[in-house]
Amino acid sequence: MKQYKDTSYGAIPLQVINGQWHIFLVQHKNGDHWGFPKGHPSFKESPKETAKRELYEETKLEISKFLSDTPLVENYHFYKEGKEIDKTVHYYLVEVKGEFSLQENEIKDGRWFSFKEAYIKITFDESKFILTKVQEIIRKFHSEEFL
Repeated sequence: MKQYKDTSYGAIPLQVINGQWHIFLVQHKNGDHWGFPKGHPSFKESPKETAKRELYEETKLEISKFLSDTPLVENYHFYKEGKEIDKTVHYYLVEVKGEFSLQENEIKDGRWFSFKEAYIKITFDESKFILTKVQEIIRKFHSEEFL
């Protein structure tokens, strides 16, 4: 079976709520899974521009700060319409502002979670692994840059 490569870009939205970092997750209508906002680039769009646009389109949240220039990378395989897809998603860790409003044609649900709640809610192990990396980054820079 022929394997197809697919690359997307997304954002891992963070915000301090009541003195604690929280992460925003979305429930995608396509597959009903919980994870991070993501999507495909438009013509001549950079990875960061794609992440910013997709976050805004899906949640109306705006990026106030990129917390890292290096994305966290998620790889997985799945089958769609009889084709094997080799998927790579590059996620940028971002601090966001504003109130969320969900894009109803693609997103079923979305909300803020503590890291512990998010770990339970996230559907796929690959995304749970990304969340553990986010926690490590937050802990590493907590006293210097994040608060």
